[in-house]
Amino acid sequence: MKSWQFIVLVLVVILSISTVAEGIGIIFNGETIVYDFFDKIIGDLFINGNLNVTGNMTGNMYRGSMWYHNHTGTSLIFTQAELFFPLFFTNSTCDNGVTFQGGFLQESSLTVEFGACYLINFAASGDGQNNHEYFTQVFVNDIEAEECGAHHKMAAGGDIITQSGSCIVDLVAGDVITLRTADFTGTGTGNYFSANLNLVKIGN
Repeated sequence: MKSWQFIVLVLVVILSISTVAEGIGIIFNGETIVYDFFDKIIGDLFINGNLNVTGNMTGNMYRGSMWYHNHTGTSLIFTQAELFFPLFFTNSTCDNGVTFQGGFLQESSLTVEFGACYLINFAASGDGQNNHEYFTQVFVNDIEAEECGAHHKMAAGGDIITQSGSCIVDLVAGDVITLRTADFTGTGTGNYFSANLNLVKIGN
């Protein structure tokens, strides 16, 4: 067989496999892909090894967010020292693989649909009582995520401060994420102005 005939034969076989295997998969190196040789990957691509990219990458990631903002503030009443008060959120943006539940003065949370390693970022703004210490903490299934917290002692009553933090946590499918705040000095009132909680899947 001449070389050009062999090349033609290989191309015919490749095109035949591509046509027949669409939606079924091509077994390659122990992994399954469906590939359109003229355009793009049609199905899932599994890489058993490292992927090194010298250009730009575009795509979606599993992520979720919830936020609240009110210039005039919403009053919070801390009836007991060291008791965490769940912060409510009214909005959610660009969720993918994460479910938001919330509303004004409603219990608010993000529930992950896929277990993995997630990056969590949060921030909350408010005021409170003079010389009181306030803690803001991420909770997973009603349990404190100790790596996800922020502390602040109020220098003067009426000052508006922002507590923020960032952490990496392992979550399993169905885990419920909330953001809560507490007065660790005593009781009293405060005002809740804004907050956001964001999480992004960064690993398996």
